[in-house]
Amino acid sequence: MRSWSPLSPVQVGISRGCRDLSIASSAEQLVRKYPGVQILVNNLGIFELRAFEDIPDSEWLRFFEVNVLSGIRLARLLLPSMRRANWGRIIFISSESGVQIPSEMIHYGVTKTAQLAISRGLAEALAGTAITVNSILPGPTKSRGVGEFVDTLAQARACRLPPSRRSSSRRCDPPRLSSGR
Repeated sequence: MRSWSPLSPVQVGISRGCRDLSIASSAEQLVRKYPGVQILVNNLGIFELRAFEDIPDSEWLRFFEVNVLSGIRLARLLLPSMRRANWGRIIFISSESGVQIPSEMIHYGVTKTAQLAISRGLAEALAGTAITVNSILPGPTKSRGVGEFVDTLAQARACRLPPSRRSSSRRCDPPRLSSGR
């Protein structure tokens, strides 16, 4: 039976000096500090509501760096020690948005689809070893942020309806589907 001393993501990622895992040097610093990690849970991710035509290249790149490359870097850096131990677990926390892309968050959905491709390809590459790679696709979790997101989305969609189909005859000021960045 294996024994290990678990470290929470908060302990490893935040309080131990790792600031931004979307930056390669931060991932390298983290792995130097914890070289023998055998269970990697890639749970870093960002999302926002934004109309497709309002997403500049810089946001596409930022979403890819944070949501995709952070996990790729950590898996690539930790895989050699997992191979030496012939044991490891790599888990990508993706999203149902990876298979059911939300029209208001296409950039987010694309990154979650990319995580599925990475985990599937890596699982195939590691077949026959005791290293497994999986994805988890949770749906929304009730939280204040998700509640605000749903309220904003509902208001935006209601404002797209003709006035005769809205539940109120008031003037409709649709919220901007953007974080304002």
